[in-house]
Amino acid sequence: MESWRPWLLLAASSAPVVLLGSVFLGLKGAAAGASIFLAFSVILYWLSAEMVLKVTGAAPAGKDEVPHLYSVLRSVSTWAEIPAPTLYVVDVREPNAFVVGPTSRRAAIVLTRGLLEVLAPDELKGVIAHKVAHIKHGDIGWSSFAAALMAIIPLIRKATGRTMQGGRRRSTSALMAMVAPLVKLSSSQKQEYRADKAVAQITGTTEGLARALGKLSATFRPGHVADEVLPLYVAQPLWLHRQMNPFHPRPEISDRITRLRMPG
Repeated sequence: MESWRPWLLLAASSAPVVLLGSVFLGLKGAAAGASIFLAFSVILYWLSAEMVLKVTGAAPAGKDEVPHLYSVLRSVSTWAEIPAPTLYVVDVREPNAFVVGPTSRRAAIVLTRGLLEVLAPDELKGVIAHKVAHIKHGDIGWSSFAAALMAIIPLIRKATGRTMQGGRRRSTSALMAMVAPLVKLSSSQKQEYRADKAVAQITGTTEGLARALGKLSATFRPGHVADEVLPLYVAQPLWLHRQMNPFHPRPEISDRITRLRMPG
């Protein structure tokens, strides 16, 4: 991840707290707000995987349920020289996948049920290799932090057991829309292209990933993911339609497929 992105992400996310402190207590309040947010950020960073997994409803994938995926995950992780991440499945019809975690040793790859249904084994291998490449390149820490920031609101709603209707739901959507631009700071097109390129080195071919992306863009249907959880998928490295979020920094799927199929 480019060196300036983490600092800009922290500055943008801490600005409201620092500003609020300065309004009430001046410079001392601003300093206190910055200190509080820094401590909060450290905790949020290390708990990011747990928070995102909880709010998306992801559950550990049993080895007897998807034994072929564990075999692929072991071989791909061994090649990449990283610990094998934990594999999770979320019961969502929308075909998608993301990776989350503060470090390579605490990383988790999440696949939706819809993804498992539409992709062939070699295509799933391409997707997993892409996610492992993101882990190997150190791309996931700050994207996980950004996702955890967005997970706070639905987690609070779940903890209180309250359903949001009318004005409350609109307020929640507005607040999440304010946080959404932070997603753009946590990742870049360069990271996507680099991870795509690494798939050829990991698996020997990029055709599986190219076909997977083509299938996913063709089978995408909006509305299968709850509104309050949707940005968490957008925050992660594989998302299909950038028009779902105007702040989405990922390259076009068609451009990725073209690059994946270019000779050399």
